[in-house]
Amino acid sequence: MTGSAYSGLIFVVVGPILPNLANRFADDGGDVLAQWVMTVPAIGLVLGGLSGGWLLSRFSFGLLLPFLLLVYGLAGSAGAILESAPLLLVSRFLIGFCAVIISLGTTVLIADRFTDVDRAKMLGYKNSLSSATSIAGMLLAGLLAETFGWRIAFLLYAIALAFVLPAILLLKQGRTIASQPQQGKLFAPLASARLLYLGVILFGILVMAPLTQVPFLLREIDITGAGTLSLILGFTSIGSTLGAFAYGRVYALLGASATLVAFMTLWGTGMLTLGTTASVAQTIVGCGLCGIASGLFMVHMANLMVSRVAPNDRANAMGLLYVSLFLGDFLTPLVLVPLASTFGRHTAFMLLAVPCFVTAAGAFLASRRPSAARA
Repeated sequence: MTGSAYSGLIFVVVGPILPNLANRFADDGGDVLAQWVMTVPAIGLVLGGLSGGWLLSRFSFGLLLPFLLLVYGLAGSAGAILESAPLLLVSRFLIGFCAVIISLGTTVLIADRFTDVDRAKMLGYKNSLSSATSIAGMLLAGLLAETFGWRIAFLLYAIALAFVLPAILLLKQGRTIASQPQQGKLFAPLASARLLYLGVILFGILVMAPLTQVPFLLREIDITGAGTLSLILGFTSIGSTLGAFAYGRVYALLGASATLVAFMTLWGTGMLTLGTTASVAQTIVGCGLCGIASGLFMVHMANLMVSRVAPNDRANAMGLLYVSLFLGDFLTPLVLVPLASTFGRHTAFMLLAVPCFVTAAGAFLASRRPSAARA
C-alpha cells in the first residue's frame, strides 16, 4: 500500500528548501544545481519505468523490494550530509529510479492478488496514500527546515528504511511476485492498450493544468499572495487524494464506462469553473473538482491497464504508464503556454473542458450501444 508514497515524496521534500540548497552550493552553480536537484529524479523515474519490467521479471519483486527500499532510504537521506554536488545529483537519480520500480512492483502485486472491485479499491487506496504523503511531506519538510535546519528535511526519505524488515518478512512468507516463466516484452502492452497510453499523455496535461496555470490565473484577478496561492493549490492535492480514495467505491457502484463518464464530466465542470472564476472561493471549487477528477483518472487508467494485459506484461505496462504520464507533464507548458497567450488564461481553461466533455459523451454513447443492439 505504501508503494506509491515514495514517488510522492521525491519533489515535495526539496521544494521548500531549494533556496537554502542553492545558497549552500553557490560555488557549484547554485540556482542551476537546485533546478537539477528537481530534474534528475525524473530521469531516474523514466529509466526505472522503462527497465522495471525487465528487472522484476529477472529477479522477482520479492528479491528486489528490500534492496530498493534500502537504497531509496539511504540515498534520499544522504542529502542531509553530502557536501559534493555530483554525489547529491547521483543520490537524487537513485531515489527516482528506485521509487518507480517500487511503485510499479506493488501495483503488479495488487493486480496479482485481487480482482475486479477489490483490485480497484486497493489501487485507489494506494494512490490516495501517495497524494496524502505528498501533502504531509511538503508541510513536514518546511516545518523541519525552519526548526532544525534545511538539511534535516532530507531525513524524511529515511521512512523507507522502516519498511525494509517488513519487505524481508514478506519474502520469507513467500508472498511475492514470482518470476514469470516468460519475460514480457517492453512494448508488448501497446498492442492492447495503446489508446490508454495516448489518453494518459493527453489528459496528463489536464492533471498539471491547475498546478501550473492557476497562479497566473489568480494574478489576472489581482490575487498574488504566496500564502493564498499555496492554500488554493492545496485543494487540488486534497481533491486528488479524495478522488483516489473513493475510486473503488465509485467503480463498484458505476462500473468502468460510467466511472469514465463521471470523472470526465467532473473534470470538464472543474475546468469551466476555473475558466469563469473571478474569486478565491470559485477558484478553490474549481481546483477541488479538477483534483478529484484527476485522482479518479490516474487510478482508473492503472486499473484498466492491469486488466487488459497479460499477467507477465503487467510490470512493463505500468512502467510505460509512468513514462506516458511524465511525457504529458513535459508537454504541459508546450501546450498551455501558447494556448493562454493566444486566447487568454480564462479562455484556455474553458477550452480544456472541451476534450473532457467530448470524452464523457463518447464513453456514454459507447456504453449505450450494446444495450441498443440487444433491444
